[in-house]
Amino acid sequence: MAEMHTEKGDDKETANRAGEDGQPEGGQKPEAGKEGKTFTQEDVDRIIAERLDREKKAAEKAAAKAVKEAEEKALTDQAEWQKLAQTRQATIADLEGKVAELEGAQERADRYEKALTGYARTQLDGIPDHIRGLLSKMDVVDQLEWLTANREALGQKPDAPNLPQTPKPVEGHKMTDEQRREKAFRVSF
Repeated sequence: MAEMHTEKGDDKETANRAGEDGQPEGGQKPEAGKEGKTFTQEDVDRIIAERLDREKKAAEKAAAKAVKEAEEKALTDQAEWQKLAQTRQATIADLEGKVAELEGAQERADRYEKALTGYARTQLDGIPDHIRGLLSKMDVVDQLEWLTANREALGQKPDAPNLPQTPKPVEGHKMTDEQRREKAFRVSF
């Protein structure tokens, strides 16, 4: 129930706020002889200041709690980023190792391709130009495979040691068996 204080002359009267029907709020009748508690301006100021201090302390406490939670969340996020960074660093180191391996393998592959290209060129000697044109459109490995598979059809003999061929006998000069034996006998001693 709200009370209002008014001063008329020297005596103070307490008037209750009345509802629309002229009765005090809550349907209560004012009691005769009982005065409500009166506050001075200093009391009101002190009560308001205390209430403001309590609210201020509660707000500061809530703000401090929010700051602490935000810091904890930031640390948690930072820890996750740190884990992610460590994982990425490990992945990068692994990939760098694989790249180094692949660079060595690429160098070997280039050397092998150069050697195979040279060998394929030697195998193309004596091949008709129209077949050579078709083979030039193929990969070096495919060229060698085709040449190997079709060697006999192209009229090439399989690789044999470089031995001189036996000369054909000269016409008109035939050796008898006895002449051959004598010649063989002289060569053996």
